[in-house]
Amino acid sequence: MQGEAKRVLGQVCETIEHNFNLAVKQESLQIVKTLQKQVQTRSTKVAAFSLLVENLQGDYEQAESNLKQLNFDEMSGEAIFEESDLESCYNILLPSQEFRSYMIQVSAEIPSGRGESLAGLIGGDRLAPEQLQKEIDLTVDRLFGSRSTNIVNSAIASFMENYSSATRSTRLGQIMQEAAPLLRLNLSDPYFRNSESKSSTMVGFKDADEQEIKEFKSLLRQELGIADAVLKPTQTSSEILIVTEYAGFPLRLIEGLEEMRKPYSRQKNAPGSFVHNDYSSLFADIIPPDAGTMEELEDLFYACLAFDLIQRHPEKLQFQYYDSLRDGYHTATLSPVWHQALEELANREDLIAALRGLLSRAIGEIEKQPSRWKGHYLPKLRQFVREVDNLPESDANYAYRTTVVGIPATTETIAKEGAIDRFRRRLQQQFQSKQKQKQMLTQGTRQVIKGEIMPADDRPRTQTQTQTQTQTRGAEDGMAKLKQLVQMKKEGYLTDAEFDAAKKRLLGL
Repeated sequence: MQGEAKRVLGQVCETIEHNFNLAVKQESLQIVKTLQKQVQTRSTKVAAFSLLVENLQGDYEQAESNLKQLNFDEMSGEAIFEESDLESCYNILLPSQEFRSYMIQVSAEIPSGRGESLAGLIGGDRLAPEQLQKEIDLTVDRLFGSRSTNIVNSAIASFMENYSSATRSTRLGQIMQEAAPLLRLNLSDPYFRNSESKSSTMVGFKDADEQEIKEFKSLLRQELGIADAVLKPTQTSSEILIVTEYAGFPLRLIEGLEEMRKPYSRQKNAPGSFVHNDYSSLFADIIPPDAGTMEELEDLFYACLAFDLIQRHPEKLQFQYYDSLRDGYHTATLSPVWHQALEELANREDLIAALRGLLSRAIGEIEKQPSRWKGHYLPKLRQFVREVDNLPESDANYAYRTTVVGIPATTETIAKEGAIDRFRRRLQQQFQSKQKQKQMLTQGTRQVIKGEIMPADDRPRTQTQTQTQTQTRGAEDGMAKLKQLVQMKKEGYLTDAEFDAAKKRLLGL
């Protein structure tokens, strides 16, 4: 019995020890798994933070490269700060023996939530990358901005040191010459008028009562002939700013512009492409029409708008035209912005011809039926002028009001004729001319019927000769007048009734 009890007791002890070891190992395994999870989480956050730091480092390196390139770019005139100057500034701002203490100070002042440690940024949820970069920039500027003020010589002092007194004026003149236009202009163009008022120059630098600045100003005035009005004071001593501004000019003055038409059109039609600084404006062609062509096109376009021959919609302008090539009617669509629509029309001779046909038919209708002018077309014309006069400043076509309706005369300004004014004047002249032609034709017909033709010389003629020549010449004139009547009827200048009456008078019926 005792032996059996000992055996059972031993088994129980082994079971208890086994269970204890198992529980300990299970708890240890759970602890290890939890630690592993924590380490993996921290590792992920550290990797994200490392990527953030690498991106920030890349941004700052790119910014440094851009600043160096700007400093040495030819468009800036001349970089007078050498690479050695940059290294010297760096060593003065961050001396090697104080490098660690400055890094700790910068780290402590960046808001990270952990006092002087950057560990608070590891989570990646404290500051966005843009905000972190902004905080770093502010901290660095606050700690080092004031210290960098007197480290580097001014741009004027560096320029005076780099060049001897014999070469300063030559080199500065070359730099100022680089501000001249890089484009070759056709100065013989009839629309170009050159004058000094079309450009202005400014030379800006920090003015102070220092010897090198006095010498620099004397160099500008005496050697280069720069007037005092051109010299402007600036706030920074790290640069000499030379700016030349030019008045606007038509692009067609640029020599060789025609060669750029195809690349321009290809780039303009490419998806996602931007070829102009003003994203809100569209340009139909890189070479705009000349002033004379544009004025003729304006007279046609605005007259068609006034007569409602072009339908106006908020998003587009439309009109119907006949396409002889495809033997059918099509709808032409133009921009609702007038100057853009004109540029679109300038390159479409078929649409211009279609508009001319529409306007000619409307004018012919007025000539055949004068009542249509006062009853239909004149009210449309007046309504269009009122709409243009009342365009709000927010409207895209507000700037072109004077082009369309002109400017009335005042005590201070003279009247300026608009496209509608020119159209009405020419329309009236055309009607008056046609009316005079009809009156002259009527009077000429009556004279032919009377047969009062004077001889060409004073030689005596027999009564038979005189009558024969009078009848012959009268018949020739009558045929010419009859052909003129037929042509006027064909062109729509005479109605059927007017033609029949004139024909009867001509034939003596």
